[in-house]
Amino acid sequence: MDHAHGLHSGGFWAEKLRDRKFEEGDLDRDGVANAWVPQERISNHYDELVNGKGPDRQYRIDTQQYYGGGAAQAIDLAGNGSLHAGVDQVSLHFEKGRSYKFYVYLTLRGVGSTWVDFGEHWSKVYAHSESAAVHDEWTKYEASFVAPETTNEGRVHIGVKGEGTFWVDSASLMSENTFSPHGAPAKRTQTNALPICLRKKKVQKVWPPPLTPE
Repeated sequence: MDHAHGLHSGGFWAEKLRDRKFEEGDLDRDGVANAWVPQERISNHYDELVNGKGPDRQYRIDTQQYYGGGAAQAIDLAGNGSLHAGVDQVSLHFEKGRSYKFYVYLTLRGVGSTWVDFGEHWSKVYAHSESAAVHDEWTKYEASFVAPETTNEGRVHIGVKGEGTFWVDSASLMSENTFSPHGAPAKRTQTNALPICLRKKKVQKVWPPPLTPE
């Protein structure tokens, strides 16, 4: 459908994330889908990676294991379980006082956890979620926050920690004030930006994965 990309890039649906299903390739060969960056790039440790690989980690696009869309972001972590990595999407527009709702699907072969940060540059975090365990079946993780300021340099960070291979897929970030299925603006959430909690919900494991709009 011709309208799909436009609507999910700030139109009717006001989807904030680009390449939310990690399926548009890796043109710069950093192991991460085009619209995303490895955390090492924005934390000034990019020289530790060569083509997405470091001494104890690897970022890669996986077209064999995915939740929906045909690809997922894979992150391989070695070591004793204390390592962490993650992917970020930057240059996002947030409006002061507006509530945003986020979700992402993850699965893991190994042992580990995940969290999400919302903020601006690497050291400026608006909201940090509590860590949640990642399971060996696809699980949906949800969080929300209220932007404390208006910015065009917003950032979402999906972090993982542990040992094994993590797969990240079908992420979404939308304003809760933008769309209601009943045609009226969604009610603004009157909550503080911190703390937030990642809510998780296991999903039925289906192969091949369902073709859903999420």
